[in-house]
Amino acid sequence: FPSHDMAFPLVWASYYYSLWYLAPIYMLVVIPLLDIILPRQKKLEPEKLQQLANDGRYELILLYWCVSYILFQLWIYIQSSSFSIWEVLFMSFANGVISVQSFAAAHELLHKRDKFYFILSNLILAFNGYLHFYKSHKQVHHAYVGTEKDPSSAPKGMTFYQFLPISIFGNFKWLVQEQFVFLIWCSVI
Repeated sequence: FPSHDMAFPLVWASYYYSLWYLAPIYMLVVIPLLDIILPRQKKLEPEKLQQLANDGRYELILLYWCVSYILFQLWIYIQSSSFSIWEVLFMSFANGVISVQSFAAAHELLHKRDKFYFILSNLILAFNGYLHFYKSHKQVHHAYVGTEKDPSSAPKGMTFYQFLPISIFGNFKWLVQEQFVFLIWCSVI
C-alpha cells in the first residue's frame, strides 16, 4: 500500500518539527486503518504476475525503500549523540517498524540476479542484524519450503506469535550448525 511509503518522510518531519507523537500514530493507527479500508488485491493470473515483474515501477519502489532505509540508518547514527532520551525511545520504535518493512524489501532483492541488488539486500540485512538470512533463505527455505525442516514456513493454524520464535531460533540454529561444520572443515585443512 502507498501508506507504507510515507514512513520515512514522516519520521524525518517528526524529528525536524519536534512532533514525535505523529509517527507512532501514523504507523500504529493510520496504516492499519488504511490496510483495513482499502480493497485487497485479488489473486493474479501467472501471466499478469509476469507482466508486473517486468514492470520497472516495482523495482523503482523497491530501490526507493532500500535507499531511504540506508539513509535513515546513517542519519540515526550521525544524529544519535544529540537525541534526548525520549527521542532515543521514539527512534528505536520507529526504526523497529521501518526495519520490518525493509526486511521484506531485502527479501525481494535476494531473488534478483543483479549484483547491485545483492549488495543492497545484504546491506539492509546487516543493518537489521540478520545477515545470515541470505544463506539460510537460499539453502534451507528454498530447499525445504513447507516442510518440517524449514523454520521459515509456519504450519497451518499456527499464530504469528507462536511462529516468530520458531523461525528466529530455527534459522539461528541452522547458522550455528553451518558455522560449526565450517570450523571443523577448516581445522581438517
